Amino acid sequence: TAELSLIEAAEAGELEVVEKLLGSGVDVNEQSDDQSTALHLAAQEGHVEVARRLIEAGADINAKDDIDQTPGDRARFWKQDKVLELLDSNSILEAAREGDLQTVLAQLESGVDVNHANASGDTALTYAAFMGHAEVVALLIEKEANVNASGLAGWTALHLAAQRGHEKIVEQLIAKGAEINALTEEGFGGTPLDVADANLAELLRKLGGKTADALK
Repeated sequence: TAELSLIEAAEAGELEVVEKLLGSGVDVNEQSDDQSTALHLAAQEGHVEVARRLIEAGADINAKDDIDQTPGDRARFWKQDKVLELLDSNSILEAAREGDLQTVLAQLESGVDVNHANASGDTALTYAAFMGHAEVVALLIEKEANVNASGLAGWTALHLAAQRGHEKIVEQLIAKGAEINALTEEGFGGTPLDVADANLAELLRKLGGKTADALK
């Protein structure tokens, strides 16, 4: 059989072929003649695992085909609810990362889980904290985001905000119960104070922040 293209493999739901092609470095967002991407076709056909893998590889969930349809539009039209759920959950992460308050709010109101995490353990809150979007952080906390959720290597939103020097967000998180001395996995940074931007170290100390060594 001739080698399938990424778009063909996604349409057929061939997860292993998709994995292999992504591993070989093909463009995850390549478009067909009608500007469809692999994610459009996985969404249309209801191939959830293929769609998940494409998103993890950087597929654009907002890509538009020649009639301006996104993968989500396709999933909605073909009533592929499981794929739609996946796309919605991931678009809240994207919106949080970009500081797009309206989209975050719309996603939450449509029933997306505020604590949805991607494969790396990132949540909307960790993304917003890392990027310095204080208004989005405030909204997520108000909607009961878990302030102590941790992603890769045990980094919490507070670790990320402290490292990036986002003072207002550090204060917001601590005021809402973020663990000031949360520890990362061994060898990955320690406490928020250990990784904090120099300008924030004083504030963290004042609020009870300690280094991992001091906690031993």
